Amino acid sequence: MNALDRLIAWFSPERGYRRSMYRDAFERNYDASRTDRRNENWVPVSATAEATDAGHRDLIRTRARDLERNNDILESALLALERNVIGSGFVPQATIKTASGEDAKDINDRIEELWRSWSEGESGGFPCDATDMSSFDEIQRILLRRQVVDGETFVHLVGTDDEIPVRLQILEPDMLEPGLSEYQGRKILGGVEISGTYAPVAYWFRPDIEKDPIRVERRNLIHMLVKHRGRQTRGVSAVAAVLQRIRDTGEWIDAELMASRIAACYAAFITTENPQSMGRTTQDAEGKRVETLEPGMVKYLRPNDKASFSTPGHPNTTADAFVRLMSRLTGAGLGLSHEVVSRDLSGVNYSSARQGHLEDRGTFRAMQKHQILHLCYPVWGVWLDACVLRGLVHIPDYWKKPRLYRKAVRWVTPGWSWIDPQKEATAAATQLSTGLTTLSEICGSQGKDWQEVLSQLAKEREFAASLGLQLKFDVGGGVSDDDEGDSEQKPWE
Repeated sequence: MNALDRLIAWFSPERGYRRSMYRDAFERNYDASRTDRRNENWVPVSATAEATDAGHRDLIRTRARDLERNNDILESALLALERNVIGSGFVPQATIKTASGEDAKDINDRIEELWRSWSEGESGGFPCDATDMSSFDEIQRILLRRQVVDGETFVHLVGTDDEIPVRLQILEPDMLEPGLSEYQGRKILGGVEISGTYAPVAYWFRPDIEKDPIRVERRNLIHMLVKHRGRQTRGVSAVAAVLQRIRDTGEWIDAELMASRIAACYAAFITTENPQSMGRTTQDAEGKRVETLEPGMVKYLRPNDKASFSTPGHPNTTADAFVRLMSRLTGAGLGLSHEVVSRDLSGVNYSSARQGHLEDRGTFRAMQKHQILHLCYPVWGVWLDACVLRGLVHIPDYWKKPRLYRKAVRWVTPGWSWIDPQKEATAAATQLSTGLTTLSEICGSQGKDWQEVLSQLAKEREFAASLGLQLKFDVGGGVSDDDEGDSEQKPWE
């Protein structure tokens, strides 16, 4: 009740009461907007994305990094993302076609061979990495982790004198210069120079505090972040919403462990008229008394002393349920299930495990697509340009339609194994036979390329035939027409 309401109620309690009732009814249209005593301290400020994040972004990032180093719950979630999103890495398959619309197999094979040499390295070196220490798959894992923990990360496309003159240099957000506000009439927000439509134009880095900041144009840099607001220019740690919960859970577990250790040191308590120390009394180097306790310790009694034995309440019998709840809430805040974060499958069956895994796959696929769109495609385009310029790949009309050729690639992401192979295989065969799915989708869900699968299958059939064997693949338990009447199905005959 504000001052005006109190004044009206003082002169006319009836009118004051009616006024209060009408206001309460009006506010109840949205409970979230009520300003009664329960919500009177909840008055957030509406501001732009940069104004909201700028004052808290760095502190959240450093706290997230601290938990990354010291908290097993967060580390488990990060490892789960690395395993399922990046896994063994993304494999590019060039899909350039000839003028007649057929696959340009020789060109595509050459491009893929060059990519493997550049991305995976040879003789102990990694030509894709500016530090010469990481493969492209390992760089992807670093970028994914930094994007989740730090909220954003950067990849600088560096020109070199190598055979393929492109290397990737990872830059961290700490290197951005936040002190600049304008350059040639353009705004700079948190080190990001933007246009009138808030599109990034360049980035200002200060690698050395004693030197002037360096301006890097956007075309030479990849900014990895997930935007949540239209005019957002910088990223905030993806674990910000669950950061406090993760820390509290870790500290609670530490406190419970300490309480259990202390409780284990007390075996009996003595009630006496002659107070004395329960522990063993010694003196330190400064002559101060030091009390020491040992597990299972019992103190001898004096006459008339009484002993009562300890019944400690630790370890806490509810600890497991509490930690499971915190793990479940933490996973939910990151788009993951409790099972994938904790690796605890004790409370699931086939149906619940499959449903949870499908939900997790939705999170993983979205993150995989983000990596492909914001990292793989840009790197591939610059890398392919360099290969053509160096004459390593010969495509006659490449510079007439470079954007078409840069997009002529399919990225095969790592898949996931089936929970129950027999059930899943039967379901896949049914969907395939009824036209509800394709071989490409089925193979893609397992991280395989359907063309390679068919090619390998043909090779195996041909080799088996050269040995006088005929391979049979019994899909969904069915039997082919020419096998009717056979009493036994064998993989070959």
